[in-house]
Amino acid sequence: MSTPPRPGMEGLTLVLLRRRPDRPDLPEDEEDRIQQAHLDFLDSLRQRGLMAAAGPFRDGLDATLSGLCIYRVGVEEARQYAAEDPAVQAGWLDPEALTWWFRAGEVRLT
Repeated sequence: MSTPPRPGMEGLTLVLLRRRPDRPDLPEDEEDRIQQAHLDFLDSLRQRGLMAAAGPFRDGLDATLSGLCIYRVGVEEARQYAAEDPAVQAGWLDPEALTWWFRAGEVRLT
């Protein structure tokens, strides 16, 4: 993680997953395989302690936003992991990583 903008701050890396407008059309069984691989990949990152949480968005105004991943690693490392996501590699999603700063102790992740 980079240096906090001021003392008493903590940071996490957020990765926004955006739907690609040019997502390839695939047979249903291939789409099911990619979706399961995507979920398994996220679970493996959680189990390894690299990710705190991940999940889809609903009811948003921006239809391109698919989901959010909260990483426990720096932004560059999170970008590397996000690029390995099977849904990203399949051309379904584009990851956008950024560091989110907040007051120390405000956010507790298990």
